[in-house]
Amino acid sequence: MEAEILPLLRELGIGFVPYSPLGHGLLTGQIRTVDDFADDDWRKTNPRFTGENFRRSLAIVDEVTDIGRRRSPRTRCRSMPFVRAAPKCDVGC
Repeated sequence: MEAEILPLLRELGIGFVPYSPLGHGLLTGQIRTVDDFADDDWRKTNPRFTGENFRRSLAIVDEVTDIGRRRSPRTRCRSMPFVRAAPKCDVGC
């Protein structure tokens, strides 16, 4: 996406709004298991938030947390500079 779509959007003067830069709550640090979701939470049955996909996502969250620990007190604060730094990236926060 970054290599193909973003340059095209830039060329056409179209802004890009990343969907859920905080990872649907994963980067808040409050979600560590599927059981942390309420029974009626759509994430509990979404393939992106179950099984191996969920474990891989948590590993990424752990890396982001380790890398940014000295720069920001909260993990969710570490994702926003990346999103804001993307050229022609519209961030609503």
